[in-house]
Amino acid sequence: MNSFLKYGALVLMLLVSLDGFTQPEPRQLEGKWGFVNDKGEWVVKAKYDEVKPFSEDLAAVRKKDKWGFIFESGKWAIKPRFSKVTSFSEGKAGVVWLKKSNGLWGFIDRQGLPIIAPAFSGVKKFKNNECEVKLPGMLPHQVIVINEKGKQLSPPHLKREKRNGYYHIISQKSNKQYIYCYVDKDGKLISPWSLDDYELGKKRQMIRVTAADDDSFNPDDILLSESEFYLFAYLNEQGEVASKWYREIRDYHLGYAVVRRDHRYCFIDAEYNEVTPLDFREVRRLNDDYCVAQISEESFVLLNYKGERIGKEFHGYDIFDEDHLIGYSMEEIGDDRQYKEALFDYDGNQKSGWYLKIYPKSSAYYRVLDDEYVETENGWEKKIFYNYIVDSTGEVLSHWRPTHEIKIEVDDFKLKDSIYHFLHQPKSPYYIEKTFFQSIFIYDLELDGDVLRFNGGDFYDGMALVSNLYSEDTIVKEVNGITFKIPDMRYGFMDWNGDLRLACKLEYTSSMTNGKAVYRKGDKYGVINYKGKVSLPPKYDLIGNFGNGLAPCYKDTAWCYIDFKGKEILPAKYDDVRPFKHGYAAVKVDKKWGLIDVRGREVLKMKYRKPPEALGRNKVKVLVDGVGYEIISL
Repeated sequence: MNSFLKYGALVLMLLVSLDGFTQPEPRQLEGKWGFVNDKGEWVVKAKYDEVKPFSEDLAAVRKKDKWGFIFESGKWAIKPRFSKVTSFSEGKAGVVWLKKSNGLWGFIDRQGLPIIAPAFSGVKKFKNNECEVKLPGMLPHQVIVINEKGKQLSPPHLKREKRNGYYHIISQKSNKQYIYCYVDKDGKLISPWSLDDYELGKKRQMIRVTAADDDSFNPDDILLSESEFYLFAYLNEQGEVASKWYREIRDYHLGYAVVRRDHRYCFIDAEYNEVTPLDFREVRRLNDDYCVAQISEESFVLLNYKGERIGKEFHGYDIFDEDHLIGYSMEEIGDDRQYKEALFDYDGNQKSGWYLKIYPKSSAYYRVLDDEYVETENGWEKKIFYNYIVDSTGEVLSHWRPTHEIKIEVDDFKLKDSIYHFLHQPKSPYYIEKTFFQSIFIYDLELDGDVLRFNGGDFYDGMALVSNLYSEDTIVKEVNGITFKIPDMRYGFMDWNGDLRLACKLEYTSSMTNGKAVYRKGDKYGVINYKGKVSLPPKYDLIGNFGNGLAPCYKDTAWCYIDFKGKEILPAKYDDVRPFKHGYAAVKVDKKWGLIDVRGREVLKMKYRKPPEALGRNKVKVLVDGVGYEIISL
């Protein structure tokens, strides 16, 4: 028992002694350096030109141009014979010998014996049996790691980080490009260098390297190559290159990816096998299920997501709507060439004839344009006609009707933005925005260069607006520097059977909406119904389309809303308006837009720069701060 107490007391005394022990600290006196204890008493006289703190009971000191190491007693442990030194760490110190080292660093032990030959342009201290050192000729901030025997454990790098038993390496090329790889504990490369960082062990990791051509690439070339061309490949989970090298690799989609090599594209599967020939000039994805591939200069084919061919080769494909693709074909007409369009289903089957243009579906019909060369007194001229085809069969609905063109002559190109305004502007001192005419009023006019063309109207309420030539006369109208040359056309309405429901007798008209259409006679506007009966005589300066039983109407100097009988329901107090939709209408007061309901109650305050658009009974799209649209709930 007594011996146990004696042993415990001895351990306690030792711990107290160590806790109070401090190594001497450097201090300067009259330009020289020495060391003092914790009481400030000199234990090593101030006689050295430079010193480093004690480390592992030894301190590096310099006299004139020679460094050596001393004990705490001040006696020499290693006599001065070095031009540069580091402090000791893990029993080793970096030194530059005054002789026979060519200014390179090596390492010595506590006896001053060399243990790692001089070979480095810079060194740090050892830690965990490793040390970062710099080799001659390395880039700034680059180092390598060596072990206690001087064996290299890493390639030159900027950063080395341990991850899951491996080391992630970040390095840099001479052109300052960053490169990445993984090495094992001995510094052996276990995955290739890449210009893009990646995560070893993760599936489908892609790497990028520099290479001048597709055939002579060596993965090690990335360290020296300054080529501006790249190659890509996939790695397996072990870090091995698992695919061929490609100039381009696109993202995987449903287990397949598009790749390019030798200026040609193909598809690879999830195991990186090429599942199609490497012969596509280009591949463009249409949606999740379909792609278009270019076969030759003027030939394209439809592919599924696996790269399998669907349908015939044409001059191109695009998504048209949820039921159809649109295909393109080149037509030779003498020395002239032009594209034609046709509808295809998503199995590649053609569902319509070839037309000059196919418009988006309205109700169950597509409006189409085609052309024909017609002999006139001036020779053969190309004329454009419009018709309608049935969605389900592609059958032509009616006979072909000629389009008509309003020719525009304008000196100032910027005035073209106002052609709708000037074409329909009544003789009144108010201004109507272009969007009013384009989106909801009068008929469908398409601007094509210096021509406004009427190509037929889409189906609304079971009827489509059509036209016919009334006479050979041309009406010339000049407004604010723009000259309009308008053919003498008349408009009517066709039903779903292709029969005329209203004969082509109207000068100007809107599409049929809610069984009503706005028409113009002279300079005044009125309303007719689907039977051709006049609901409101043409006595108004301007009327917009009906919505929710009301139509905007210009009266005196402001806008109001009238019903089918012409009764003023909402008073004339608005500077600008839009028709009612989903029970709401955008109105403008004092240069700001807001939203009202059919009773004229303010739903959104007058604070917006652009007219709000009702998307439903409870949803409205507004422009916020003039920079972006936002959907708000009412």
